[in-house]
Amino acid sequence: MLLQWIQVPPESRLKNFPGIRNPRADDLWQYMQMDIDLLIPCLVDQFFPDSAMNMVKVLRKAGCRIHYNPDQTCCGFPAYDSGHWEYAQSIGNKVLTEFETDRLVVGMSGTCVGHLRHSLVRLFEERNLVNKSLALKERAFEFSEFLVEVCQRTDFGAKFEGTATFLDACNAVNKCGIKEAPRQLLANVEGLSLRELPSSDICCGYNGGFFMENPGHADRFGLEKVNQIIASTGAEYIISTDMSCLMHLDRVIKANDKSLKVLHLADVLASGW
Repeated sequence: MLLQWIQVPPESRLKNFPGIRNPRADDLWQYMQMDIDLLIPCLVDQFFPDSAMNMVKVLRKAGCRIHYNPDQTCCGFPAYDSGHWEYAQSIGNKVLTEFETDRLVVGMSGTCVGHLRHSLVRLFEERNLVNKSLALKERAFEFSEFLVEVCQRTDFGAKFEGTATFLDACNAVNKCGIKEAPRQLLANVEGLSLRELPSSDICCGYNGGFFMENPGHADRFGLEKVNQIIASTGAEYIISTDMSCLMHLDRVIKANDKSLKVLHLADVLASGW
């Protein structure tokens, strides 16, 4: 369904920008209208396809033509983070093949993008694969930073009534430096009251391999985070750039009968239009 929805682009598509070599140059604005590759996290593909569709909706409004490779599965971070490097390497080879283009790669998870930027290259010794990893590193952008830094847009005409807090995903902050971009985007959402959470970048307990190997500790961290949000902000919604964190907190919320809902940033930005 996701593939079918993406591959029927509107008629009013703008010209392509082939041969992008240095997307982090000072003149990033010139790439505002271009073809991009979409990186959809495996969890989103399996459990939250509507959020992926909302990301596409916003990217199209930003003037992008979406390319989606249906062969993509996992980026390999869970295997890498758990120490299964041979498996992570085989997945990494697949990722390099799937994104072997000159287009920028836009992902809706700081964890996945952080892996492409910092971990993927460590899996290889062969010079050709190292070079491909370094090239992909330069082309990989997280959704919110792409909108703000590349498209230079922070207002998409979104409308969303409610009180929310923004949860900084550890990997998004530590590996990609994602901090201000999502807040700039949310500040322009009509009707949304955003309340800052003290120490919002402290881990919620998910963090890939930690959640799978230490479920009890992960649940405790998650409940502490949820209780802190309720006590400190009184928010109705938790918004984040990473659906893995939100999925973990949503399970904790429901298991403990808490009155909170979770939303990916793309869901909010696609509301009201």
